[in-house]
Amino acid sequence: MQGNTSQLRRINTDLLRSVLRKNPGSTKAQLAQKSGLSYPTCSTIINALTKTGEVLACPEETISGGRPSVLYQYNGNFGSLLCMAVVQNNTQTTLALTAYNLLGKVLHHQTTQYHHFMVADVKQAIAGLMPTLPPVQCICVGIPGVTPDGRTITLCDTPGLENTPLAQLLQDEFALPIYLENDTNLTVLGFARSQNLPAGAPAVALAFPQRHFPGAGILADGRLLRGFSNFAGEVSFMPFGYQRGTPQQQIPQGPQFAALLNNTVLSLICTLNPSTILLTGSQITPQMLPPIQQFCAQHLPAEHLPNFVVNSDFLPYYTQGLLALAQEKTAYPLQIVEKKL
Repeated sequence: MQGNTSQLRRINTDLLRSVLRKNPGSTKAQLAQKSGLSYPTCSTIINALTKTGEVLACPEETISGGRPSVLYQYNGNFGSLLCMAVVQNNTQTTLALTAYNLLGKVLHHQTTQYHHFMVADVKQAIAGLMPTLPPVQCICVGIPGVTPDGRTITLCDTPGLENTPLAQLLQDEFALPIYLENDTNLTVLGFARSQNLPAGAPAVALAFPQRHFPGAGILADGRLLRGFSNFAGEVSFMPFGYQRGTPQQQIPQGPQFAALLNNTVLSLICTLNPSTILLTGSQITPQMLPPIQQFCAQHLPAEHLPNFVVNSDFLPYYTQGLLALAQEKTAYPLQIVEKKL
């Protein structure tokens, strides 16, 4: 019973954090009404958060006299989130490092290019920034590769990170929660957030970077679909003309590339039935969209065709997905939801 009470308290606390972030300058009565919690429960939680400094209390001036109401707002600078996006372009690696406060406001952003990117470069970037930030609550790292257990990187477009237990190395160094995630998974997460897709709407981001194998990020029922070994979306293993080896030598071009792209898109539609597909990466151009739509229309009934969005620049979606991941990981993992089949 004690465990259930503790869990419910943490769920309610996280609910109030969310309400406060969306409704700054609210009274306890307003917060209780907007959260659906009782006034005593709301008051107890707000008092506790105010005591730690996570919530700020500001007396509201009154004109007609009487005791002023106290307005509460979430203190975004109570902590920070550190997000790192690794992008591989041919032999050059770009590290986009962004720090946010707990309201999602950018505190710091820097982009650095490397020719031989290694784990030591990740550590150096973090160590140089952390002393300037409010207490960092977690570090999220996006990688152009596969991490079967969320801790170790196996396949990776960045040679210096391949076959490294990056999460454990960073955790040992900085004593903070570390989360690794595939770059295309983060892209679809950020894309769904930026497009305000309906809650639970299935979506796919299909990325074709220059001189590297493509990948897909899949969102289903509001959650990333990773598969049992985090291998979901590795479309370059499909038997459509991809040749495992050196990507720049093995990915066909011209009409062969168009056929490969068409078949990949069609397979994703048939297996996942997404409402929206983002086509992204430096190999994708707007001129490719009409032939893809025509090809899909020849093979599928109209009611099953998704909406397509073409944007060769995936980095804004990628970084927004990192922020979404960091915010999710710092929230309490349990919530009360409606049952579904």
